[in-house]
Amino acid sequence: NLYNMKKLFMVAIILMVGIGAAMAQKQVQWEAVAGLNFSKINVTGYSSKLGFNAGIRGELELPTLYDGAYVNAAALLSLKGASLDWGELANGKSNAYYLDIPIHLGYKHTVNNDFSLFGEFGPYFAIGLFGDTDTASEYGEESESHSTFDEFKRFDFGLGLRIGAEIKQKYSLSLGYDFGLLNCWNSNYWGDEDEDIDLVNTVKNRNFYISLGYKF
Repeated sequence: NLYNMKKLFMVAIILMVGIGAAMAQKQVQWEAVAGLNFSKINVTGYSSKLGFNAGIRGELELPTLYDGAYVNAAALLSLKGASLDWGELANGKSNAYYLDIPIHLGYKHTVNNDFSLFGEFGPYFAIGLFGDTDTASEYGEESESHSTFDEFKRFDFGLGLRIGAEIKQKYSLSLGYDFGLLNCWNSNYWGDEDEDIDLVNTVKNRNFYISLGYKF
């Protein structure tokens, strides 16, 4: 509900401020990142679609916790959504642009000076910015377009993990998966008819992504 959304958003802000304050006092390594998303939602009739992610990540080593430990936080523009395939009824695409804020605790294993492996895990917070959903009948006789965030809530929260490799302490290649925990469906979208549409009563985001990074 709205109260829980506001509470989670405040938690995200507090975490970002806390991490930012810690990073301001210590040496932070910044990384520009860009990659591809393969996103979908957990509803029958929807399949994955191709999107992108791009932004900046800050990483802070935590040697006092254990050797190789670190924490990072990122601000990413991320295109998610899903492809719609309802047979003769309708097909199309749902595009949703989010500001993603993942906050991960990780471990980096240094193989040698030129190569490291890492893995990380933590929550993500996402704020819907804009996007359109376009649908059409199988024969193209009817088409319709509306804002994606008319039918989906703008705030999302979930858990994510990322694994990858770092080369020459400068470049990185990683794979990640975000598992949405909140029901993003706007229950008011269909009005009174929504009570009869069980397929869309619970909508959660899923996203697999590939990213390249450059540390500076």
